[in-house]
Amino acid sequence: MANLKDLRVRIGSVKSTRKITSAMKMVAASRLRRAHEASIRSETYSIAMKKILTGLVKSLSERQEEYFVSGRGVIRPPKMLVGHQRSNTHLIIAMTSDKGLCGAFNMNVCKRVAGIVLALEKEGKQAKIMCVGKKGYELLRRDFQDLIISKFEGIGKKEVAYSEAEEVAFKAISLFEKGEVDSCTVVFNHFKSAISQEVRVEKLYPLDNFLEHNPWQGLSEMDFLTATETGIVDKDDWDYSDIMIKGEEALLENQEIEISSSRYNIKAEDTHSGRGSGTWSTRGISSRKKETSRKMSIPATLAGLKAPTEDLDSLQAKYGPYLYDFEPSDVFILERIIPRYIVDTIFRTLVESIASENGARMTSMDNATRNAGEMIDSLTLLYNRTRQGLITTELVEIISGAESV
Repeated sequence: MANLKDLRVRIGSVKSTRKITSAMKMVAASRLRRAHEASIRSETYSIAMKKILTGLVKSLSERQEEYFVSGRGVIRPPKMLVGHQRSNTHLIIAMTSDKGLCGAFNMNVCKRVAGIVLALEKEGKQAKIMCVGKKGYELLRRDFQDLIISKFEGIGKKEVAYSEAEEVAFKAISLFEKGEVDSCTVVFNHFKSAISQEVRVEKLYPLDNFLEHNPWQGLSEMDFLTATETGIVDKDDWDYSDIMIKGEEALLENQEIEISSSRYNIKAEDTHSGRGSGTWSTRGISSRKKETSRKMSIPATLAGLKAPTEDLDSLQAKYGPYLYDFEPSDVFILERIIPRYIVDTIFRTLVESIASENGARMTSMDNATRNAGEMIDSLTLLYNRTRQGLITTELVEIISGAESV
């Protein structure tokens, strides 16, 4: 039979644990609300970024098909759009937490990562792992120590900063540019609700999933090396003979319409975080030489100088890819949009992972608080029974002694 003193100590210990788990539950609930709001805000930006990227990729792929038909060669696409000519090494970014006490949150991610690694090994491919979070590194290093190439800790202590997402994204992009990896996926917990999280695998690069059909598929490395670097559009690519308004022919005979100040102008400069118009490279952010701008002669009607009399919607099928003038070229803009998209994807998945972590911790601590309460009730009942048994035993001894006298 348990000692009364031991039972009192154990009950006191469980009560202290219940206070801790209850406090952690309230803290996680407060952080969950802020993380969920941040996740909603990041989703709006992510949707807009996907729309921009989808439109640019569609325009470039359609223009490449027209080049093939007219026999004008190959436009050199961004490498991160079509990928390397091989697919041997795959990078896996595992997003976990730095702290525990959040149920199966970290284990579920690590199980999915292990499954991907084993599937790649069966296909004869190599896997590399980048751990974002201390717990993921501790779990994965037991079996995949030789595959882990880097780890990040301390991300999102208060809230996820965009600079932290840039740090993770730059590491992933630099590995691709060095040729050390050919593709990359992110494994994270998607936030569905406070009590439900779903492990998802999202492709980071190459972005060939944005291509409805890949016009560059099957080309050799030599074809890409001899391709047009920026995909400059000639004046002949814009055929506006059938939408001319009377009187505009004389205007366009002697000069080109500069639309750099019009609403159709798109600047490729990226001023986020003071990085200027640099580009990702293997050594960091470096400046690029100014590339030849893509300029086109267009009718004044589309430059906003005169209201068009034609129905532009009816011309969408023919002039759809070229309704906008990109300054510089669409390829040049894509080369800068794609790294921004990758940073945004990392940022969004980090925010969702933090929200999922707090939701899992809140649920786990709520269950722990309830279990502690049930344990206290059972221990208290055992304590009272034990105490009553000792009292009964003492009374029996006293009565027996009195009768013997």
